[in-house]
Amino acid sequence: MLLPDAITGYCLSELRDAVAVREAAVDGVPCDELLGIGSMNFPVRLWIDKSSHAIRKIVMSFRIDPNQFPDPAEIVRQMSEDQRKEMTAVLGRPIELPSAPIQREPLVVETITTYEPELNVDIDDEFFQRDPPSSRSHEYE
Repeated sequence: MLLPDAITGYCLSELRDAVAVREAAVDGVPCDELLGIGSMNFPVRLWIDKSSHAIRKIVMSFRIDPNQFPDPAEIVRQMSEDQRKEMTAVLGRPIELPSAPIQREPLVVETITTYEPELNVDIDDEFFQRDPPSSRSHEYE
């Protein structure tokens, strides 16, 4: 790959402890489903086309613990009177705080990416034609 540092994001080469869990079809295409652990310790499932070995689908699940973030009600309680007035003006109503702490459940975010790879397709020769700029060597004479 050219300029690999220019492309950021999750990389499947970081997948570890991958195991084949079953055979399953993606859009009617027979695949092997694998389960592994991503670089940030989250589960990753991927489906690999049995005949072409192309990736057909990736599912990544992230679990976010809301307790790692400040309680919004506590933030409001710590606001100055002027900040509360400004917030009330923005909302168009007074801020209502819960009388008891709110039970905040973990949030699970799942991303699903599907692929429809085209392999060994004909590419028109014109695709590879270059039209470089004309030589400007005469400008340096």
